[in-house]
Amino acid sequence: MLFRSADVSGDRIYLAAGEVNGVAKCDRFEVFRVRREILDPTTKEVIDYDLERVGQLLITEVRERVAVGAYNGVAPPEPKMLAKKVIR
Repeated sequence: MLFRSADVSGDRIYLAAGEVNGVAKCDRFEVFRVRREILDPTTKEVIDYDLERVGQLLITEVRERVAVGAYNGVAPPEPKMLAKKVIR
């Protein structure tokens, strides 16, 4: 499952996901920049993304609906990046 970054502060990313989404402290995520959204031609709904992997995120704080993590990557963090949980 992909989660969107809600905000950034320095090298910290705030994910729009938390305990209610199964995110826990020390979880690791791959972080992606959205190059473009793929839209359904009829409904205009987003059906996929063209993504570029730009870094990793280590979760350091978790609240009910927000998780905060330390970002390490090749591009500066920015709002609306996507993060995918790394399953160990």
